Amino acid sequence: MDREENKEREIDSTFLNDDLKRNPFTVDKNYFNQLQEGILAQIKLSAINKADFSIPETYQENLTQKLLSEVKLAGLKQESSDLFKVPTHYFEVLEEQIISRSVDKKTKIFKLNIIKYASAAVVLLAISFGIYLNYPDNQTVDHQLSTIPDEEIINYLKFHSDANDVNLMIENLDDVATFESDLYQDINQE
Repeated sequence: MDREENKEREIDSTFLNDDLKRNPFTVDKNYFNQLQEGILAQIKLSAINKADFSIPETYQENLTQKLLSEVKLAGLKQESSDLFKVPTHYFEVLEEQIISRSVDKKTKIFKLNIIKYASAAVVLLAISFGIYLNYPDNQTVDHQLSTIPDEEIINYLKFHSDANDVNLMIENLDDVATFESDLYQDINQE
C-alpha cells in the first residue's frame, strides 16, 4: 500500500507548482541550538511585563510644561523658516541697486599721499648730500699715503722689494718718467 500511496503522491505532485511540492513543515538547521536561549528570553520578558511600573510624582506637573515648550518650539521653527525667504521682486531690483551704488561712489584703488612720499624723498636726499659733503677726504688711501714721507717709502721698498716688484711698480705709476729719473739718481748715488 505504501507504494500505491507514493505513486499517487508523485502523480499529484507533477501537477503542483514548485512552491507547493516541497514540505512546508521544515525547521531551520539551527532551530534546536537556539531554542533554549529563545525560551529563556521569553521568560525574562514576561517577568519584566509583570513588574510594577510607577509614574513619577511630578509627571503630571512637568507634562504640561513640556507640552507647552514643544508647542512654542514648533512655532519658533515655523517662524524661522520664514526668515530665510527671499523678498518679493528681490532679484529684479538687485541689479539696479548695485549699479546705483557703484555709479555714485568713486572707486579708489590706491590712496596715495604724494606729499608724504615727496617729503620723505627730500629728507633722504638732504641727509645723503650732507653726508657726502661732510665726508672727510683724509680717509682716502691717497691722502694717507701723502702723509708718509717719501724717504720712508723709498727705504721700505729698498729692503722689502725684489726685481719682480719693480715691473709692477712701473706699470702702476702715473708718471713713469719721474720714477725712472728718481731711480737713476738713487742708483748713481750708491
